[in-house]
Amino acid sequence: PGDAPQGRGILAKINATIHNPSILQIELGGVNLSLSYKDKHLGDLHTDNLFLGLGATHLSLTGILRPEDVLSAGEFFSAYMGGHMAVASTGPGSCSHDECPSWMRTLLHTLKSNASVPGYQGPPVLQKLDAQQLGLTLNSDIDVSMNATLAVKIAAPFGFTFAIERLSADVNLSFGGQASLNLDIPLSTATWDPGPAPGQGVVTVHATGINATVLNHTAFAQSLKQIVTGPSASLVAFGVGGVTIVHCLLGNLMISGIPIPGLAVDINPGLNSIPGMVVE
Repeated sequence: PGDAPQGRGILAKINATIHNPSILQIELGGVNLSLSYKDKHLGDLHTDNLFLGLGATHLSLTGILRPEDVLSAGEFFSAYMGGHMAVASTGPGSCSHDECPSWMRTLLHTLKSNASVPGYQGPPVLQKLDAQQLGLTLNSDIDVSMNATLAVKIAAPFGFTFAIERLSADVNLSFGGQASLNLDIPLSTATWDPGPAPGQGVVTVHATGINATVLNHTAFAQSLKQIVTGPSASLVAFGVGGVTIVHCLLGNLMISGIPIPGLAVDINPGLNSIPGMVVE
């Protein structure tokens, strides 16, 4: 939900379910747990009272995430942002109070379990895309090379501070309900204009060497006609994007596979808006 005090990491609140198939119930009191992914530390969690009941036990944990390894952390958060299940590990644990008996300390120290983390299911993080500059070279009927200056509106609902340094995407552009063009935008340096709240802002990227493949000649021709003859054109992008985040207490992470589920792409103005030019 935000940055931790003194720059220790980012705050985390987690609702977990523990499945206990045994006949043993035990109350362990306040417990600290380590969270890791592929044997690399992600952060530390705490619960005020860990009661392990029969069947499913619902548990609230709070803590601070501060990954020790940016590569494995980037893989973990990429799976999460892509809506995929990621399997982390919890443990070893420790008591959070001095009155903890020695047998419980020993038990918690040996405690280790897999933690299945479901993927992100919130609103789209990439919200709008404006094409501020667009260059096309038609090499053949299906091969198109492009360069573009793109501005992407970002709204991440996590509450912690970050900036975006680089951006990439692999998207299909749809016009009139038909996929017309595939764009493979290479990882490109970006500038970040922060918004009114942490996690919000606009990232602008000038990408060259964009590989474009025509998917439907009729739809592509119609979209190109609209770009040339109309005052503006609007397309829809479907695919995935990737960003490199910096100035973040998680570290500098590469997050890939972020869904782009029908992002509006506005090309405004078109050629027909040039003073004195009439395109028919």
